[in-house]
Amino acid sequence: MLILHAILFPLNCVRLIQMRALIRKVRDAAQGDLSVEWLMPFMHRRRVAKGQALFKRGDPATELYFILHGSIRLVDIAVTVGPGDVLGEIGIFWPRAERMDSAVCETDVDVGVIANDKVLQLYHQNPKLGLYPIRLVIQRLLDNYATLRDAHGTARSTLTSDV
Repeated sequence: MLILHAILFPLNCVRLIQMRALIRKVRDAAQGDLSVEWLMPFMHRRRVAKGQALFKRGDPATELYFILHGSIRLVDIAVTVGPGDVLGEIGIFWPRAERMDSAVCETDVDVGVIANDKVLQLYHQNPKLGLYPIRLVIQRLLDNYATLRDAHGTARSTLTSDV
């Protein structure tokens, strides 16, 4: 038994060092900024004409989009997004994998496109890259919550002032 543990000790030391390095990388990734720069080398460029739908509600969510130029209107929630914004991040993790809204181009639009499968592959390969889509989804949910909360608060204060 002593010989077995003597042989396994160096291996366990190496694994401990690897685990600590991985934990440090994950911690650094969790504290990093939300930037899509790491995705750009894996994207291809697509041009979409003004008035065309990038996707429609119910379409399969198979791609993530990064808006490079132009503006896109999310029809159901009446929000316009522009350069630097990401679309399609929720579809990566949603079990139904379908679009929840329609996106129509208000201008000619250039988008960077990456397949969800590639994002998931990157997610598993590198913690820093992998945490980005999760943080993006959470940020989007928090922004939507704040918008709804503010709209509800405004409606409530209007009702109160009318009484």
